[in-house]
Amino acid sequence: VQIGFGYLLFTYGIQRIPAVDAALITMLEPVLNPIWVFLGYGERPGYWAIVGGAVILLALLGRAFVLDRERRRIRPAR
Repeated sequence: VQIGFGYLLFTYGIQRIPAVDAALITMLEPVLNPIWVFLGYGERPGYWAIVGGAVILLALLGRAFVLDRERRRIRPAR
């Protein structure tokens, strides 16, 4: 049930966002896995796991920032 419901929500959401955003968001799962393991079991992630996660998070934040600036330029806030 847990996995099925998750995929149902994923399928619902992926139809409503651009493909690039969907690809970047799906990269969050492997990035967050070492964090959950650390919180649950105390196992520390390796250096390269932290670097890789930071790269993906920075890409997501950078894309969100660029899209926000683009939207504001097209439709200025009143």
